[in-house]
This record gives sequence, structure tokens and C-alpha cells, in this order.
Amino acid sequence: MIIVCPLNKVQDIVAERAPASVISILDKSCDAPTLPEDIRHLKLALSMAEAICPSSSAGKKSSAYIDTLIDFARAHDWSRPLLIHCQLGQCRSPAAAYIIMCALSAPGSEQEKANILGHHLTGIDPCLSLVMNGDDFLARNGAMIDAIAGMDCTHQANCGQMREIPFTPAA
Repeated sequence: MIIVCPLNKVQDIVAERAPASVISILDKSCDAPTLPEDIRHLKLALSMAEAICPSSSAGKKSSAYIDTLIDFARAHDWSRPLLIHCQLGQCRSPAAAYIIMCALSAPGSEQEKANILGHHLTGIDPCLSLVMNGDDFLARNGAMIDAIAGMDCTHQANCGQMREIPFTPAA
């Protein structure tokens, strides 16, 4: 299971759901939440500007994070939830969840994973440039980009809420 949420929900979700790992994707100016020592915590300092400008020198930073993100997810204890959050839980964290889902699934499942993401995370707008970097890193030849580009990002029903994505990595 992957849980996506905004920063202001992290402490409550950690207390209620006991994730094994947390990924924080925040601006440098934002403090990552303090978590219990038994929770693995990946902190990525990635501003929205860096995340949405893939051709800029700042945007290249998001590309460098893809390998770190995937390695962290591969080492996650999938018997417990993985919590991913950014400031609002709308853009960077859904993109990270999608990249992880694709990386830990067989090539060719990109549309299926995007459909699952869109069904469980209504009202999101996954950061396309992060997805582009993930697509490039995973050599998916545009399949991830095409799948995300077809999502309806206009419905805002779950803004600012915790959202769960049923996901178990492929064996």
C-alpha cells in the first residue's frame, strides 16, 4: 500500500497507520517532519520550480533523485504502508508514487498504474517533469508520460486528504 498526503497530515497518518517508510519531497525552506526512529525516512529537497522545469539546471536535480527514490522503494518493507508526501499532496508525491509503481512493476503496465493512481487519487496533477524523468530513467519510451497525460486532473474532491493506493510490487 502507498499512502499519499500533504505535509500537514503526516504526523496523524504515522500515528494511525504505522508506515515502515516515509518519503518527504519538500522545498528546502520546509522542515521535514520528525518521525520515530524505527521509520525509514527519505528526505528529498525538491522545490516545485525544480520539479517542473526539466530542462533547467535546477530541473536536472529532479532527474538525479529518481534513482534514489526507486532504490528507497525497493528496500521498503511492503508488509506495511509506504507514505509519500509533499507540501500539498497534489503534484510531487503523486508523481513519485507513480514512478515507484512503474519501477516495481513490469514494463507495459504504465497505463494500468496510471488508471489505479487516477482512481484512488482524484484531484491530483502529477508533476509531469518528474514523470518524464522517471520514464527516461526506466526506459519506458514515453509510455509513462502518455499514461499520465491522459489523466483528468480537474476533479478536486480529495484535495488535502490522505489517499491510499493499493499496490504490491511485482515479484
